[in-house]
Amino acid sequence: MVMRNFPRSLGPFENARQAVKASVGVKGASSTPERTAHIMGALETANVGTGDYDRVIARWLGTWEPEVVGTVIDWVFRAYEAGVHSGAKLFELTATLNRVPTDEEIDALYEAGLSDSSVEYGPRDARVYVARTAYSRDEAADSIAAQVATVADLRVIEVEDAPDEDEPPAPARDVTHALPPIDYPGRLAGATPGPRCGAQGRTALFAADVSCPACLADMAQDGGQR
Repeated sequence: MVMRNFPRSLGPFENARQAVKASVGVKGASSTPERTAHIMGALETANVGTGDYDRVIARWLGTWEPEVVGTVIDWVFRAYEAGVHSGAKLFELTATLNRVPTDEEIDALYEAGLSDSSVEYGPRDARVYVARTAYSRDEAADSIAAQVATVADLRVIEVEDAPDEDEPPAPARDVTHALPPIDYPGRLAGATPGPRCGAQGRTALFAADVSCPACLADMAQDGGQR
């Protein structure tokens, strides 16, 4: 989980006595896993993606004394603050994927660097909430799309600004859905089925008028069949 109130750095340090101040929160961590968790928590708070080898090094650093671990964590805080002060901003975005990922693919997304995200599932797609530090919204969106693309057959089809929790929800967009494929049992029987994605809403007569991302992704998998 990304912390909203980022801790203030205490460095730079000129001697070990000063570094001890940074280890106050780590001193109670008496084991390597606990100190490693402090390091990983700082990286997650700073929106730093981590891979397998990053976590190996974090576990190795966790074997050191609290003042060493505290100093490393303070480096992360200082680097984050420097990035914010130099023009980088925190962008809270929601990326819609082309389909619902499997549990294994969720793990792969985490390994690809999307450890700063949470996933919501829909009938035919998934929405990934990401808090990403970048110099522009486009840079943040591109980095999310690039990380998703490392997982085979997964891609981002839309990136939107995440809704502000303090604001009322925006009115629903006028989305036009696609009908199920022509060989759908209900259509063969003459019934009028609902939208292809399983949501509620009006359907389009022509494929070119479909605007629902989930329906469009499903149509693409079917070669555009309606």
